[in-house]
Amino acid sequence: MRLDVPRILSALAKRRPVFHSEADFRLELILQIHKMHPKLCPVAEYPIRRESKEAYDLVLFRGHREVTALELKYVCQKLDYRNEGQTFKLKASTTDAGRYGTLRDIERMEEFLEKIRKKEPRRVHADVITLTNDPFLWEGPKRTGVVGEEFNIADSVTRDNRKIKNIVSGTLRWLPRTATKTKRACPKIRLHGRYRMMWRDYSKVAGKFGQFRYLHIPVQPPKS
Repeated sequence: MRLDVPRILSALAKRRPVFHSEADFRLELILQIHKMHPKLCPVAEYPIRRESKEAYDLVLFRGHREVTALELKYVCQKLDYRNEGQTFKLKASTTDAGRYGTLRDIERMEEFLEKIRKKEPRRVHADVITLTNDPFLWEGPKRTGVVGEEFNIADSVTRDNRKIKNIVSGTLRWLPRTATKTKRACPKIRLHGRYRMMWRDYSKVAGKFGQFRYLHIPVQPPKS
């Protein structure tokens, strides 16, 4: 069973249009998934390897038959908002980090699918979800030639003075003039699948950055 992520997020948005943090988003998503799919067993921060500190944000087990891994991103622009007695004070994060982090998560989920299918008899799925109120993520850079242009996750890109669907695949690199420190911390990304960047509305609240949208990527297993 593949999770119907848009349906789950639509239900979640009705009671939680905004989150304090990525951890808050993950917790509420777990509660929503459990409510809609009580037979699934959710595990947060599931370790990649026993000897490693790395972990997947959320892994859902369906008995011995099926497993789904989710990687989540909550990327924010500054927003002060009050709802049902709660005050939300979101701090701005880096747009480039949101772009790179989303694509890196897709790469990690491809690696997860490749590794687990060799060891597990269960059916396996993987999804990446980025939720944000940063319009620069779904609109993309305003000009060409920016150092991180290959990491663009916008709905569309400009080719020959026309807008086309943004499909991301292959090896993604920083432009040569990018700072060495950045290239060391965020190395190139290699995606085996072809991924259509398609953003959907999540919620809208008062404030300059009150529009929240999400990107859902069902990750494709690398071909043998």
